[in-house]
Amino acid sequence: MQQVGDEEEIPVVVLMVNKGKTQSERELAAVQSLAGKYPEARAAVEAFGKPMDVADVKLAAQIRKEYRQMMKDESGKDAARNLKNYLKGKARDIEVSEELASLTVSASKQLILELEQRDDIGAIFLAAPEKMRPAMNAAACTVRAHQVWNRGFLGNGTNIGIMDVGNVSTSNTFLNLSSVKRTVNGNPSYIDHATKTASVAASTYISYQGIAPQATIISVGISGSEQDAINGLNWAADNGVSVLNVSGGFQYSPSLEYTDRAFDKYARDRNILVVLAAGNSGGYMISPAKAWNVITVGSFHDQNNCQWPDDANKMSLFSSYINPQSPNDDREKPEVVAVGEDVSMLTVNNQLDSDNGTSFSAPMVSGTAALLMSRNSQLMDWPEAVRAILMATAFHNIEGSASIIPGEEARDGAGAIDAGKADLTATTKCTTKTTPCGNRGWWGLSVLQTTPEINRYITAKAGKRVRVAIAWWALSDCTNVTNCSDSSDRLATDLDLYVYDPNGNIVSASTESGGDEEDGGYINGSVSASYDNNYELVDFNAPVTGTYRIRITKPRMEEYSNWVGVAFFSKN
Repeated sequence: MQQVGDEEEIPVVVLMVNKGKTQSERELAAVQSLAGKYPEARAAVEAFGKPMDVADVKLAAQIRKEYRQMMKDESGKDAARNLKNYLKGKARDIEVSEELASLTVSASKQLILELEQRDDIGAIFLAAPEKMRPAMNAAACTVRAHQVWNRGFLGNGTNIGIMDVGNVSTSNTFLNLSSVKRTVNGNPSYIDHATKTASVAASTYISYQGIAPQATIISVGISGSEQDAINGLNWAADNGVSVLNVSGGFQYSPSLEYTDRAFDKYARDRNILVVLAAGNSGGYMISPAKAWNVITVGSFHDQNNCQWPDDANKMSLFSSYINPQSPNDDREKPEVVAVGEDVSMLTVNNQLDSDNGTSFSAPMVSGTAALLMSRNSQLMDWPEAVRAILMATAFHNIEGSASIIPGEEARDGAGAIDAGKADLTATTKCTTKTTPCGNRGWWGLSVLQTTPEINRYITAKAGKRVRVAIAWWALSDCTNVTNCSDSSDRLATDLDLYVYDPNGNIVSASTESGGDEEDGGYINGSVSASYDNNYELVDFNAPVTGTYRIRITKPRMEEYSNWVGVAFFSKN
């Protein structure tokens, strides 16, 4: 702004203050409505807090569809339209997103400064000046996908959305490509990129099989603009996508940009798992990978073999890792990593290609998520639990600490994904409150302002490594404040995680890893209490055999309700 003249036009995104219902009010209304309509939904709400968490797969899909429709927020529609009318004749290229109550517009510096003074404007972002840019044999066995295949699960019954500039090519005949697609006219290079990304996620070609070969690919083509990426996310949710893969993005920066905040809102509104490539800058992450409510994926090199020991210290130099700015400077991104160098895949016309980038790490995680949902369809309605499972089972340490230490730049996040362990964890949905659930499994839980601390119980053997992760939704919402910035925009809900041994003691941190193929390194013990993450992860070696208590406390909750996924894995 300081470098341009008063009349020079700048492309910006104007995010308005939303005077409608809060996130919690809309969630509560949708939950109550569905619980009143379906007896099965009422029972699910009473047990777990989510109306779609029912055993009948068809009924779950119907309730899921109705919930997503109910969560469409039109309270800012009139305000956005009124601002658009005000800007007519004063600015160019005005595009409105009514549900988000935002406008993309090219406006003069003078007009932008005028808008900044209005009390109905929450924030003004510099719009991305360019279109979305792209951000893979041995890789599948490196992430242990073959273990899941051997158990009979290949992603059947799931839909993986591939968002890219242009569509996945129909000339790749080794993809279960849905006839339902969001069509745009993309240039050949982007079509090639989308097709390769889809191949990593779900190719059926036996020599270069994708992670979830029986999953259906839904092509979510976009024009490349920020607004169309947001529109594409909503289209994907409305068209039955189980997990949305986004291998591209916009600005590389330390700040949360417009797309980060928009993806945060819509991922939660639509209750959908979104997987983002971290980006290929070798430094700052790309947007919307900095969003709270997505799982962000970095890249490492597996040395083109299935063994783990030689992967140590092989993080890709291009893999973005610098943490986004936050009020307490302890956010940690990416959450996990996967193979992203020398990845072989089929592209347009079934041509074999090899490529590098976090663009190809992300669909490995998306494919793994599809495997988990294929194993346990209830996970389609618990994105929080899928995030927790992927982090709790990412035992494969690539670099630095063997787990996440608040405040450090963890290039590999929680570690590299392990589909085999994640699948074992996904198998058991725990429902017990006071008795141990075993040594691996997950819970999906509702959290209210009135909820006291949560306690659950697991078992572990002496000397064995244990990991527990929790994940919940962020409410990072510029539309309800008038001074929105990275330094002031804190999480509405902050949860902390503690695990106590059978003697009631907190397990201390250590430098032992737990053996097997995992690398050694510092592990953080059984307390995780960061300020600026909407997940917590503990990692420790069990000192004694017996029952361990998971304790989740609530230092802050400034919204009525939230949902939390809890996942744990203890070695036999």
